Amino acid sequence: MIASIATAIVTALGATSCVATM
Repeated sequence: MIASIATAIVTALGATSCVATM
């Protein structure tokens, strides 16, 4: 469960970074 939450957070941060870069 913790791994899933961590993955979700990393994915969210990654998407935000991509949008910010774009």
